[in-house]
Amino acid sequence: MSSAYSHLRQGGGKNTSELKTLIRAEVEQQERPEAMGYRSPTWRLLRALQSLLSAVQLQGESAVTASPFFPSAGRGTTRFWGKKQGQTVFLWESLDEEGKEECGRMIRTHRDWVVWSRARPVKGDCALRGFEHVGKAIFCGKVKRRKKEHETPGVEDEAENDAPDNEVDGGGRACKQKGWWKRGDVEAKLNTVNMTAWVHKECDIIEEEALTKLQGAWDSSEHKDECTVCLDDLERAYWMGTEVGLLGGYGFQGVTLGVDGSCKDGKMGSGCCKFKEEGAGKCARVGREEEGTGSNRPEL
Repeated sequence: MSSAYSHLRQGGGKNTSELKTLIRAEVEQQERPEAMGYRSPTWRLLRALQSLLSAVQLQGESAVTASPFFPSAGRGTTRFWGKKQGQTVFLWESLDEEGKEECGRMIRTHRDWVVWSRARPVKGDCALRGFEHVGKAIFCGKVKRRKKEHETPGVEDEAENDAPDNEVDGGGRACKQKGWWKRGDVEAKLNTVNMTAWVHKECDIIEEEALTKLQGAWDSSEHKDECTVCLDDLERAYWMGTEVGLLGGYGFQGVTLGVDGSCKDGKMGSGCCKFKEEGAGKCARVGREEEGTGSNRPEL
């Protein structure tokens, strides 16, 4: 949460009072779709969507979850940071009604957009979504559902509802856990509903390499999302707002020790690493052995 706050404080152009008001409202906004089953796409997937048209703007979700590697982000008329212009990625299911109306206006007047949405609306909603009138699907991520006895062939491809985790037969992990933004959680969860990427029907500049990257992000079996520190101008404030960043760990020229109470061969140990140093991390002995090696004892 301190990462998001640090990033918003730098790029949002708001004073402390305005920022607190925004964050309070955005927390409530984010919790609403999550309570109904919405799950954020992984950063791995978002980077793949961004690469389809070299997008510079993200539309959807909330100020507390929007990815810092987009130069601009917002939802409808609400701006989180940056200017409202350029190629845009829309996260359809995370938009509120105002956001969907704004999305409809943009996709009718622009051609440089990507919409990430469920393959089919939730059961009972038969109306065509705005982007379906002027767009074409260039990618469909399928969920590998476990076959049921006497199931009609093809049913799993047309299902509107999410599959329970115990009905998913392996498959990729392209979304995050509920409330990940509160906990700093990078764990990824199994895909449980078919998803599609849409572009304008006259868009013909999508490269095969970008589609391959999107398929790879959808099929990724990694149990954790990417978590690579990037201290460039876009992401610097975000990473400097992490615990390690606030402690001065990034850019520190010495060695950082992380005492975690680990015990190996009857001796207290600690992991240590040097930022951007080649090779694996190292282990160092810490503490006085005569004090014992229980993980509950003071370790200084």
